[in-house]
Amino acid sequence: MSEKYQDVDAVVRELNKVAALTNALNIVGAIAIFQLGLFTIRQLSFHPQLNVLARTVVNSLRQFRDFVFVFLIIFITFTSMGNVLFGGQVHEFSTAALSREACMDMLFGTFNFNTIVTIRGSSLFYWGYMTIVSLILLNMMLAIVMETYKAMSKDGYQGEINVLLATRISYIYRYPWQFLIKHLKAFSKYVVRQMGCGKDGHSMEMESSKLSHSDVIVNGKFRPPVLLMVLKKKLKDDGAYFDDDADPDAFARLLSLLCSLRQGND
Repeated sequence: MSEKYQDVDAVVRELNKVAALTNALNIVGAIAIFQLGLFTIRQLSFHPQLNVLARTVVNSLRQFRDFVFVFLIIFITFTSMGNVLFGGQVHEFSTAALSREACMDMLFGTFNFNTIVTIRGSSLFYWGYMTIVSLILLNMMLAIVMETYKAMSKDGYQGEINVLLATRISYIYRYPWQFLIKHLKAFSKYVVRQMGCGKDGHSMEMESSKLSHSDVIVNGKFRPPVLLMVLKKKLKDDGAYFDDDADPDAFARLLSLLCSLRQGND
């Protein structure tokens, strides 16, 4: 009989070990899921609005440290009062743990007030607790969250990451249009330049488009013979310099330029 009892006891101990290991595994799994949730919230920083919500939660938890300290003092005070006032007559307040549960039920509206209504001082205790904890402290907590959300939403769209993301999105949207406009302008300038080159080349009886850079530019300046031929043809074809309303100073400057070019050519 004793041997069977020992065998059963050994099996029970092994089962208890398995249950403890299973419980530990469940705790580790819960911690891993919690870390995964925090990691997911951290990755929401790429989106401005989601980043505001995530930062609101984080900063609110930081500001709750002082609030939680005050809340615990007031809550423990009322639970101790309930245990002293009603512990000898009501089961819900018979111990400190049950008193805390009863006060939490009051806070969430699930407490049955009829269990203490016949006890003297119960109304004062109940309404005092509901006024201080439910109306004042909970609204203070809500005010902390709202103030934090307001501050985070104000800075949410001005953060470095959000500004960089908005700039990249704007660049991706504008790039095709900028590329098209840039190349259209370059093409139009090329067409105008080719038309001008053809006209000037015809006036000089040469194809200016076939001239190389060294044929036109020397030491960073135009070659005087080439420029002189162009200016002569311009002066001959354009009658604006010989109109009555033409600026005499402009004509004088042009003649001075032609003379200097001729001297340089000689």
